[in-house]
Amino acid sequence: MAEESFQERTEPATPKRREETRRKGQVAKSQELVSIAVLAAGLVALNGLGPQMVARLGALCRALFSDPLAVQLTAQTIPGFAAQILGQAGLVLLPFTVVVALVGVGANFAQTGFLLAPEAITPKLERLNPLTRLKGYFSTRGAVEAAKTILKLAIVTLVAVLSVRAEFDKLFGLTWGGVAGTYALAWQIAFLVGLRILALLFVLAILDYGYQRWQHERDIRMSREELKEEYRQQEGDPMVKARVRSIQRDVARRRMMADVPKADVVVTNPTHVAVALRYDAESMGAPVVVAKGMRRVAERIKSIAREHGVPIVESPALARSVHKAVKVGGTIPVALYRTVAEILALAYRLKGRVF
Repeated sequence: MAEESFQERTEPATPKRREETRRKGQVAKSQELVSIAVLAAGLVALNGLGPQMVARLGALCRALFSDPLAVQLTAQTIPGFAAQILGQAGLVLLPFTVVVALVGVGANFAQTGFLLAPEAITPKLERLNPLTRLKGYFSTRGAVEAAKTILKLAIVTLVAVLSVRAEFDKLFGLTWGGVAGTYALAWQIAFLVGLRILALLFVLAILDYGYQRWQHERDIRMSREELKEEYRQQEGDPMVKARVRSIQRDVARRRMMADVPKADVVVTNPTHVAVALRYDAESMGAPVVVAKGMRRVAERIKSIAREHGVPIVESPALARSVHKAVKVGGTIPVALYRTVAEILALAYRLKGRVF
């Protein structure tokens, strides 16, 4: 993403945008934390498993070289002999390798969770473009990575020099301690130096993780245009939705108008509101609103009512109350029963029916 586009992308990423970038393998992750975890695991594993590994490798070497004549090296025996040696050496190193691998996987999982992103490992020609790589070196991210590398080298060098200087007296005595003593003292010094370096690098890794999260949030920010486009994709184009709603209203209105001839009475305001009511004592518990509307819709309801001989009664208060409180297809509330009954009785008398 171009550096200048960050000024346009001012909105936090939506959940959909986050999921899309995650599928591409773009997550907030510090490789420094993974490296430090792997190095720490390797150091601790060597400290715990080192003596056993050295003993087993020593036994393997003694078995191989104690009797050189016992092994006949020929073109036919060399492959099998080499495979045997590598297999035994692999078994010796297997516990160490498993510990380091598990810690590395765990460090990645702790930062990103389970992540399967085939697109991130799909070969792309632009990744092979040297100009693209060179441009990355001179970006903000490239400058930060270079600064981290220099800082890590400085930390390692400084801690190593200071630690070794503090152990100078012990180092001078290495020549008098024998092989076992020399190995033990050398490993003790190396282990302490490693722990100090890892402690400082861990602080740097924590800072790097914070930077990576900040950088990731900055990278996935969205512009207002992108937010609008995502909204259109999820909710549909507003113009299309408005058109659909308009069509739905027209269909509902036509269906409503088709029920006006079935009404027993139309109650009006008299000009602004019209409500068509129908009541069947055998099938209905209360009168039902079959149509209602205001202004031009009200005029249309009254026009259809006149065409089909449906009585029209003026009752402004009742018309307003029913229009406001009852939906089309709904029944009249109990509070209006008496007033509606009087209107229906009047309508039935006008049509010569008995209420």
